[in-house]
Amino acid sequence: MHFINDDNTLLLILGKGTDENGKEVGLQISLFNTTDPINPIKIAQRNGTSSSDSTEWDLTAFQFLKANELEGRIIIPVSSQGTKSDDDFYGFEVFEKSPAGIFPLSLVSHLDSHQDGCPHLPERSFLIEETIVTLRGQSVRGHELTSGEFAWGLDYNDTEFCS
Repeated sequence: MHFINDDNTLLLILGKGTDENGKEVGLQISLFNTTDPINPIKIAQRNGTSSSDSTEWDLTAFQFLKANELEGRIIIPVSSQGTKSDDDFYGFEVFEKSPAGIFPLSLVSHLDSHQDGCPHLPERSFLIEETIVTLRGQSVRGHELTSGEFAWGLDYNDTEFCS
């Protein structure tokens, strides 16, 4: 749970979404108006198909980049396993938070740098000028803030420390 405005009246909550039978369906992002903290009002919700287990225990894995009082970008580490290995995803998902709701904006893949048994960088994201920088697995990636286009990348592929 994270307040995302200056007067602490907008609360962003990340968790697991479920279907009508209670089965987990992936990441859920909810936004609440907490002007009246006793009676918060859900004003937006987005269910995803990927999961973000790290945000459940690491509060710094998620990032909200505030553009102004009404808009911003939500950057969340996500992963999913498809029925084929080509359908797997390992990276970050960027969402836009606007007055109209929460919308998917872009994906930042780190899949090609993921090696089991090797040390991993902490899952982090931050902004340098107009570039979203993400760290995950054995890589660092830079993507344009507005377009989501790949700008640059660094890979840490030293297998000396892999088990």
